[in-house]
This record gives sequence, C-alpha cells and structure tokens, in this order.
Amino acid sequence: YYLPTAVIESYTLHDGQDPFASCQEGLVFGLRWLPIDEVEQEWNFWRAFEQAGGRGAGDEFASGMSSFPPGWVRSRYSHPGWLPLLTDRAGNYIGVDLDPPPPPPASPGQVIAFGREIDEKVVLFPGDSSGGWGRFLAAFVDDLSRGE
Repeated sequence: YYLPTAVIESYTLHDGQDPFASCQEGLVFGLRWLPIDEVEQEWNFWRAFEQAGGRGAGDEFASGMSSFPPGWVRSRYSHPGWLPLLTDRAGNYIGVDLDPPPPPPASPGQVIAFGREIDEKVVLFPGDSSGGWGRFLAAFVDDLSRGE
C-alpha cells in the first residue's frame, strides 16, 4: 500500500488531535483526529484481532457486509487497506481506503466510514488518486467557515 499525498501532507503539518488538550471532544465532526502513532496502534489492533481469528480473519462474515455505493469498498468486516484517521473512540472510524476492489470507479485514497459497528462501509469522498483526504479536510474547513 502507499499513503496518499494528502494524508502525508496533512500529518506533516499537524499530527492529529492532542489527547491531553483541554478540549476532549472530537475536533472533526465530533470525531477525534488520531495522531500518527495512534493511527499505527489502531491499525495494529485490527491486524492482531484478525490474526487471533476475529471477525475480519476470513470471508465468513462477508455476506453481512456491504458498501455504499455498492461495490466501492471490499465486503469485509476489517481490511489491512483501511487506514483509520478519525475515531469515535468506540471502534468506528473515518479513514482512507488504500485497497478498494477493482474495477473503477473506486480508487485508492477514497475516504470511507468503517469499523466495529459499520457493516455498510460508506464512501464519503472518492479517491481521485491522492485527493480524497485533502478534499475531505477542505470540505470540513468550508463548513467551519460557514459556521456549520
């Protein structure tokens, strides 16, 4: 997998939300922006969960999984190509999909909602190669500018 340029650039400028800041609420739509070391910890947790035979370990749970739009995200409970960047602290995330299923229009870098309670993975912003995360953050800034 490769990290989209927009993810690298955003983390170069700002390493997520400080867990010790006075504001404990999530910064982005009520979700906490994970510092890069916590991105790695969350990603490793899900890989260990799969290796221990958890729900993501095989395709036995694929029948209960789906995506919107249909076919844009792999029908899995978890996947190593899903990189968590924002969290609700209950096992649900917004992040980037580094390994969407072929064929297009799904593309690496698309921003998706996924996690413990999300059986239907949702594409929030298409990948357009590396632009999904950058466009997601730009939309968030636009909402703030409008007072939303």
